[in-house]
Amino acid sequence: MTTRNVANPLSRKKLEDTLTIWDGVTTSDGAAGKTSLIDSNLIGYNDFITDQVVVLILDGSAAFEKKVAVTFNNATGEITFAAMSAQIVAGTSYRLVNFASPEDVGTILADIVALMADVGDASAS
Repeated sequence: MTTRNVANPLSRKKLEDTLTIWDGVTTSDGAAGKTSLIDSNLIGYNDFITDQVVVLILDGSAAFEKKVAVTFNNATGEITFAAMSAQIVAGTSYRLVNFASPEDVGTILADIVALMADVGDASAS
């Protein structure tokens, strides 16, 4: 049996402090090269997106594909990423998942994995 330190499991507060999720619907067609999406609702927001956000497409031809955002233009609401399998057109639902900083991602994911393993161990009893 493996012993784990479960005295400080990942708490709800920790997740709230480090995780941002944005659900949206594209307002214009992204690049024909399948490398962007456009949502005018993002215009004027501070750049919480570049190099920190995973873009998950929720429907359409590229449903359930995900890429890391490369750039964000807050004047147009365009997010660029490596090519998806299809162009992201207007009306496509998407989700942005952002950890507070790239440095934190490894620590947070390790905590989540440990917590899930502990939950699995508890349910096996």
